[in-house]
Amino acid sequence: MEKPKRAPLPLDAPPQEKYDNLILAFFEEWLINPDDPCGWPLPKDYDLNHLGFRSFLEISFYLHALEKDGLVIIGKEDNDMPTGPDDLQIVTGLLITHQGFKHCHSLRESGKNSKRCFVAMRFSDDMKPFYDEAIASAIEENGYLPIRVDREHAPSEQSINDFIIANIKESGFCIADLTHQNQGVYFEMGYALGKGL
Repeated sequence: MEKPKRAPLPLDAPPQEKYDNLILAFFEEWLINPDDPCGWPLPKDYDLNHLGFRSFLEISFYLHALEKDGLVIIGKEDNDMPTGPDDLQIVTGLLITHQGFKHCHSLRESGKNSKRCFVAMRFSDDMKPFYDEAIASAIEENGYLPIRVDREHAPSEQSINDFIIANIKESGFCIADLTHQNQGVYFEMGYALGKGL
């Protein structure tokens, strides 16, 4: 089953969080593939639960809300409301509007309520067990998603530094391992402190 790139969202997440999470998922697809219409149409085996949706009807409700609010433009073969994977294929493309880009940038600027935790540490083989068995597991056990640059950054036009800054902004909090006195870790935590995290 194909999973979205965003952190999993609970099915009982508040409506605004689902709304924001959905447009951010499209935005992040666009960052990786700026020439594609945000990854649409959806594959039939797309894991909607990962984005916090119980059904194709629910995701359709949020798509229409995003379009009504002027954040996206949806290309459709007809105006019917999709109720299943086959019906959702009527969505032929999706474009984020200027207002939508502004909304996404605003969301990425403030991560106070985010379930993401940015982890700043030196990435070496000897630290892998410490990260996997202690840091990442503790973060996940408390309902958060650990974000580690070397595991999350996909090859794209977005530089690693831009990725780091964007993900610190989008995180609810950060964890730093200062064991190796790594300059990159100090830079990342200094930026996070400056953002009030």
